[in-house]
Amino acid sequence: MGIFTVRSKRLVSALPALVALCGCRAPTQVMVEISTDISCSDNPRTGISEGSLSELESRPMSTETLTCDPATGRIGSIVVVPGGEKDAEFAIRVVTGLTMTPDDCVRSGYLGGCVVARRVLRFEPHDTLYLPIRMEASCLDVPCGATQTCRDGSCVSATITGPGDGSGGRSNGGTGNANGGASGMDALGGAANGGSGGNSGSSGSGGTAGDATGGTAAAPGGAPSASFTPACASTKAGALIYEDVACTPSDTQLCYQPCGPISSGYKSLSCTSGAYAEGSCQFPSDVNYSCFQVPQVDSPQCPTTVPQSGQPCSLAKCSLPCTGGACEMCGVANGYRDSLGTAKAGYCVCVAGSGGDHWSCSSNIAWPCPGGKGC
Repeated sequence: MGIFTVRSKRLVSALPALVALCGCRAPTQVMVEISTDISCSDNPRTGISEGSLSELESRPMSTETLTCDPATGRIGSIVVVPGGEKDAEFAIRVVTGLTMTPDDCVRSGYLGGCVVARRVLRFEPHDTLYLPIRMEASCLDVPCGATQTCRDGSCVSATITGPGDGSGGRSNGGTGNANGGASGMDALGGAANGGSGGNSGSSGSGGTAGDATGGTAAAPGGAPSASFTPACASTKAGALIYEDVACTPSDTQLCYQPCGPISSGYKSLSCTSGAYAEGSCQFPSDVNYSCFQVPQVDSPQCPTTVPQSGQPCSLAKCSLPCTGGACEMCGVANGYRDSLGTAKAGYCVCVAGSGGDHWSCSSNIAWPCPGGKGC
């Protein structure tokens, strides 16, 4: 069971950083790398199916695995080759179940502890493409439509339009297999590299914000959004860059990941003494965060139950940059639950998404306006 380690040559997609591998006349194939930010201690089970887009939802799982590396979140890798034309379109569906099998997730409409990721793309003749897909905790029970996939808790198009389609933003993983004649399952355990690029703190609504683990209060960034680059991708060894992941002098020494509500802030990851150290959540100076001021009590419109990140909400929607009054906020009294149901100290606002309005929550140490004192 081998693990792929690849070096990217050129960025060819705006969705999850689809990259052509080095080589003058590479074979026509796609290397798919699967990872997750769901805790491996939850024993996620991942299944893969493939086919044309029109038949994808009715296709059975071609393979399943319980593999999940607790250190990196790696689930696996596969190589896909065309069964016909070398520029044929194919579709991939990856399903991760926490409380049920992938097949049961399909039957339940991907609700009840399930994450589904879809990709639609074309082979590049005589090129080996690299496709990372990340099964995101923020996409738990966000089924999206048959032509969509979930990213940061919101539904977006699953179609990757091909080379020259712009820069890629940070990698978001998951997995896939392909139509036609997929080659054998190579070790379920590859690394998901990402492309660098547009990581704007003021970009639209975006699902669950990551819980801060830095242990220090959030702070104004003192710098514009464009300063928080590059986005974190992976090490030379192919490991996704997260806190405590091993690093060397040849790896990226400083990069940034989204944090805070609506993924509106940035936390740094710096290579320090052989491992990445995580900084506090910072919020750029060129964005108005005044509507995130923490009130003394929850909004009167808050539900009687504790809000859970990524789940549907019915409060007035909050968005950036802030305009007008404060956003309706919940969690002041009793905190919130993250996408896996773990109780957290922090707050939630309701944000819009193509899959419906949902809670965007974050820790009280990763909030733009700590302690209700303004920004």
